[in-house]
Amino acid sequence: NREMGQMANTDLMIADFNKIISMISSQYALHIGDIIFTGSPLSICEVFDGDKLEAFLEDDSALEFEVRGEGLRL
Repeated sequence: NREMGQMANTDLMIADFNKIISMISSQYALHIGDIIFTGSPLSICEVFDGDKLEAFLEDDSALEFEVRGEGLRL
């Protein structure tokens, strides 16, 4: 909704990318273009039906979508 809800980087992650991908791929088939949402322990905010979220890599917008569903925790 054009308001900063969370700001973090990969240095704050508990597990590294290789471990996360290994754990997930042992249960699910991963394909090029799949997105893995890991969440973040910092700046947790509520997300509601109709909210518009945008994710950035560095300064570039990498993903935008509208939430569909009941109240969630992000």
